[in-house]
Amino acid sequence: MMQFLMAELAKEEMLKPLDNGAGYRVWSPYDYGDAAQKLMSLLEQEETKENAKF
Repeated sequence: MMQFLMAELAKEEMLKPLDNGAGYRVWSPYDYGDAAQKLMSLLEQEETKENAKF
């Protein structure tokens, strides 16, 4: 049922369906500590801006 629904959605959205035998590159946050640090820095900056408004 899921395969049918996914195929129908792909047709409707004019997307190419995934090939079962093909390999696909997928990004993962695993081992990206620098990205986590950058995100925390940006969140802290936003929090500081919000606190400065009040």
